[in-house]
Amino acid sequence: MMQVLPKKHLKMASKASIF
Repeated sequence: MMQVLPKKHLKMASKASIF
């Protein structure tokens, strides 16, 4: 589930797209 996180977190979420 993609939450409304900061752009910095978005970069990290990109690597951990499993979340």
